[in-house]
Amino acid sequence: MPDPSRARDVSEFVRLLDEARINAGRPSYRTIAKRVGPLMRPPRVVAYSTVSDLFKVGRRRLDLDLVVAIVRSLGVAESEVARWREACVRVHADAKSGGPTGVFRQLPHDLSTFVGHERLLAELVAALTPRVAPSVPATAVAVVEGMAGVGKTQLAVHAAHALVRDGWYPDGQLYVNLRGFDPVDRPTDAATVLESFLRALEVPATQIPADPGERAAMFRDRVHDRRMLILLDNAADEDQVRDLIPAGPACRVLITSRRCLLRLDGAGRYVVEPFSAAEAVGLLARIAGDGRVAAEPEAARSVAARCGGLPLAVALSAARLRSRPLWTVADLDSRLRDGGLQKLGSDAVHHTVDLSYRHLAADTQSLFRALAAVPGPDFDVFVAAAVADLAASEAEALIEDLVDVHLVQQHLPGRYRMHDLVAAHSRAVAVGRAEEHDRAVERGLDYYLHLAIRAAECLAPGTAVTHPPVAWPPRSGPPLAGFAEAMAWLEDERPSLCAAIELAARTGRNQHAWRLPQALWWFLCTRGYMDDWDAANRLADAAAHALQDARARAHMAKCIGTASWRTGRGSAIEELTVARTLFHELGDVDAEAAAENLVGNAYNSLGNLREAVEHYRRSVELYRSSGRTDELYKPLGNIGNSLLDLGRYAEALPMLEEILDIVVARGIVGQDARARSHLGRALAGVGRFAEAATAFRTSADAAHRHGDSVVEALSLSGWALYRPGDHGMAEDRAIFLAALDLTPVAEHPETRTTVLNRYAVALRKSGDDSETDEILRTALELAIRYGVRRDEEISRSELAELHRATDPAFADAQLEQVRAIRAEMGMSADARIVV
Repeated sequence: MPDPSRARDVSEFVRLLDEARINAGRPSYRTIAKRVGPLMRPPRVVAYSTVSDLFKVGRRRLDLDLVVAIVRSLGVAESEVARWREACVRVHADAKSGGPTGVFRQLPHDLSTFVGHERLLAELVAALTPRVAPSVPATAVAVVEGMAGVGKTQLAVHAAHALVRDGWYPDGQLYVNLRGFDPVDRPTDAATVLESFLRALEVPATQIPADPGERAAMFRDRVHDRRMLILLDNAADEDQVRDLIPAGPACRVLITSRRCLLRLDGAGRYVVEPFSAAEAVGLLARIAGDGRVAAEPEAARSVAARCGGLPLAVALSAARLRSRPLWTVADLDSRLRDGGLQKLGSDAVHHTVDLSYRHLAADTQSLFRALAAVPGPDFDVFVAAAVADLAASEAEALIEDLVDVHLVQQHLPGRYRMHDLVAAHSRAVAVGRAEEHDRAVERGLDYYLHLAIRAAECLAPGTAVTHPPVAWPPRSGPPLAGFAEAMAWLEDERPSLCAAIELAARTGRNQHAWRLPQALWWFLCTRGYMDDWDAANRLADAAAHALQDARARAHMAKCIGTASWRTGRGSAIEELTVARTLFHELGDVDAEAAAENLVGNAYNSLGNLREAVEHYRRSVELYRSSGRTDELYKPLGNIGNSLLDLGRYAEALPMLEEILDIVVARGIVGQDARARSHLGRALAGVGRFAEAATAFRTSADAAHRHGDSVVEALSLSGWALYRPGDHGMAEDRAIFLAALDLTPVAEHPETRTTVLNRYAVALRKSGDDSETDEILRTALELAIRYGVRRDEEISRSELAELHRATDPAFADAQLEQVRAIRAEMGMSADARIVV
């Protein structure tokens, strides 16, 4: 049986796992899938493809629960299963600290019809080909400049694909459309792009800094030694791209822009001019057919001239000719002439787009206009069907018609977009039919709200406001049958959902502007999209006040207060109290109970446990009065957690065991992980350390599946601290570092403080005090800064114990502070606190 501790990275771990499969008699992936289903927690059907995908080379992340189940299915002894699990955790931690292990290929599709610009293409490829890879002294930056529609993006994409085909940049390619000249939406800011790139590089959301400068530094660090090509398309100016350019010697950056980016030091400039007559005729022939164009050379040259030599205009005209087999090239030329085209430039594109549009079938024209109502950078069949009020199959057929005439591009499987000049024409013809356009916008916003609510109900039932239902429920949509599908849809559509919120706010659709953020709050919070959440909350709160809707204001005060509590902002109690008061005035007892529970959480974070427990008990009373005993596990669990903070472990244990039974019996998604984490603390408090370790490990697995990084970090650190056996501090350190990766200061200061304290205690237990003082002082600084009194007490207690022999005066000063904190929190002076 292979030794999993030999794995140095995720790829090697997968190879060793496959070696274990071979040693076990080489069972097929289908056989393994049947075996592992009952071993999963909870038991479920596991697809053959899920197992086969896990064994693929180039995996960046593994499902820990699935790995453990596969190892068990291969007949590995239970004592060895733990070693496989620990190795899996370790290689993930190493991947996070040392850079991603996967390869990222984000380039858009290359056009099979690409022609022209041969000299410029050769220069561009030569400039971006590493001379002595990868030790070139500085990052090469190439800027492709030119007017709208001249073919900058297609040239850059074609050059990038040529470089990749030649074997350069094997570590991956990143791409982003910066939307520098979008007529409606503002250009994409660098901080948003950096977040997207870091996520693509497998940096967890919780590890991405909030500060743009820190994000840029992390990005430079993560790609420093990787041979990567980064394509920044449609840049507005130098400031937009400066932080997106790595400093490492192995990366190359390719930028397209309509402007001259003269302030980018050291960048090579490549100016794209309109096609020559021969190049334009060549593209016309490539799309419309060589024979037809060769038969009418004069008419072909005239068409090329009328299109101003702009590839986009030529491609649209050629596609129109191809779709009209009875037309001659002269017929096309006549129609272009009759349109009154007087000058070149973007007018040529608008005219050719209009010619293509006017010759579409009526239902395809209708879809083209409806797509002007789609928010976000791209779209799928379902949202296109929604804005056009069509069945998905009808929309798909019409989209393919638009693809055929080059009005829509399929840039990823199942996802489409328009060139910004084509999109501008779509908006122009749409606003000419104001009533129709307004209905399309309403249907699009209703689609996103309807699906966001459905997804929220899959992730965290009861967290979204479900009434009233939307006026235009979509005819069809993606399958959202469970947690995984809902989470995947929200991740894919997040940019469009955020754009939908902005569209709703900008157009005065205030119901959508507050209900969309309210439906998304659990997802955005749990996944660590704090920038998106804060921006959405601001728009939603303004919409709620504009509506003068007390219920909307209450929900948004709750969302804003929850964000403040999760990020350690001091306004949380005030904001959540406003929410509780508004719900009370509305007579919504259940919502008031939920808000009361959150007020308790805010007080708990500050160490005011007596006040926290009073709010938790009030929440219990409210839930009982409304008959919602199914919700009691929330405040009761928090009371149990407060008892833990007071050191009353024996009193808390039976309560927490009962709560775990409730959430497991009810199948409440995500709460089983939280309940097991609390139970682990109680078990450790009464000295049942092996059981505590099991509870923490099970909690970490469940939290990872549910995407709850806070509970995953807490439980990983608890497992590392209490797991039995002589496993060595090196393995524990990897687990603690993985937990810290999940808890950046800006987003989860309270959780990070707890993890640091546990890390320090583990180091002291191992006899390694070389880092303990620094870690405890860091934890203490965080606890003081964010008012986390419970962890301040622990940090000071541990510092006192650490320095008792070497600096008794310092130790006594810490203990004096400990006594003051305990009195403030309502703890007995001699309480034994387990971290």
